[in-house]
Formats: sequence, structure tokens, C-alpha cells
Amino acid sequence: MAPGLARSGGGALGPVGERRVECSPTARLNGLQDHFDDLYKMLTLVYRVVFAHIGYEGRFSTRSDVGWPTATFKGKELLAAMKLV
Repeated sequence: MAPGLARSGGGALGPVGERRVECSPTARLNGLQDHFDDLYKMLTLVYRVVFAHIGYEGRFSTRSDVGWPTATFKGKELLAAMKLV
């Protein structure tokens, strides 16, 4: 073993006194998927805000839902409901 290194948890080497959290590749991928899910939720929110601002009427892919289904956006109705038109 190299000087200044010690075995931690699952046999991984790390500096003395450092705690390392080891996780399985599946756990890392699930964590990454959570980040992608959050990203697509924000993207869908931005789409909806822009669509409302420009009064868009039509279909779009809802990236925040599994499988990216197509949804209908009714911007003019939304603007009227918000009394912005």
C-alpha cells in the first residue's frame, strides 16, 4: 500500500482520514437519471412559459413525462384566464 493511503469501506484506497462513499454503477446511473429528469422538467417549464408569452396554440412534446408524450397547449385560453389579453 502506498504511503498516506488507507483502505476504506469496500477496499477502495483513499487518503488517511478521508471517507469515501462507494456506490454501485446502478445507483450512480439512477442518480444521473434523477438529474436528467429534473433537467427535462425545467425544459418543459421554460417551454410552457414561452408558449404562454407568445400565445402558442398546438402540440408539443412534454419532456418531463416518461416516454415524452405529446400534449396540447392552449396559450390563448391561458392568457385569457390570466386576463393578460
